[in-house]
Amino acid sequence: MCQTKTYASSVKFICTTCEEGGAMSATSFNYDDINGGYVCKNCGSGKVVQVDATTNLPINDNSINSNYDFQISSIQPNAIRYAKIDEPKAEDRKKFFSISSDKNKAKGYTVNLSYTASSDKYAAGVYTLTLSSIQELQTDETASISITLPGGYAATLLPSSTGVNTPNTPASARNDSYAEATWSPPDGNDYINTNKTSTLTISGLKTGNSSGITLKFTLTNHKNNQSFNVDYEKEGGLMKYWFGSSGSAITYTKPDES
Repeated sequence: MCQTKTYASSVKFICTTCEEGGAMSATSFNYDDINGGYVCKNCGSGKVVQVDATTNLPINDNSINSNYDFQISSIQPNAIRYAKIDEPKAEDRKKFFSISSDKNKAKGYTVNLSYTASSDKYAAGVYTLTLSSIQELQTDETASISITLPGGYAATLLPSSTGVNTPNTPASARNDSYAEATWSPPDGNDYINTNKTSTLTISGLKTGNSSGITLKFTLTNHKNNQSFNVDYEKEGGLMKYWFGSSGSAITYTKPDES
């Protein structure tokens, strides 16, 4: 920000070569006053980059959905809603949730979903999905759950998630006993056709690791990186407009085969 001092101790950096310690303050690295960059004290690499304050991801091509690309005098460019997401029908919403398992015993699950807007008006807000229980999951059973997200929007799973590994979890923070969270984009990466939805999946769920999972992610418009909740704020955001729930919790129970 103009005329605002930024101290090295308040800016987070990470070494993309060894990921030593994850994100740390700039003072944890050696400053290269010749080239104007930072050098990792652990491995000696110069591939030290700043970490985005919202997503906790390195600011590079892999985190283009973290912040808006361009700002001019507090004007946010392209601040319009791109494409039209039709409000789903009740019958369609039933298909937004599913559960499968190797023993076919798990019956359903409950999730809580909340949204926190970023304090930086140019940055994406964060969704927090908490998995609270899986119904009738057996001790020797492994389950996977899937949740359908709206087309036209890209999701980024954040390393600040707890109890679950994501594609952005640093190698030093991964836990092999955790479940794995992934996001599958629309078929063919087609964001223009909003009928092509995407899928959020948590796999490898067992009785010992299915509680205490808090998955954090952003869900941003493919055109201007605005959060779904910004685009559909008047309609109630992701929870109300997409999932049809006025509360914060959704319980899904797998229908009987009959």
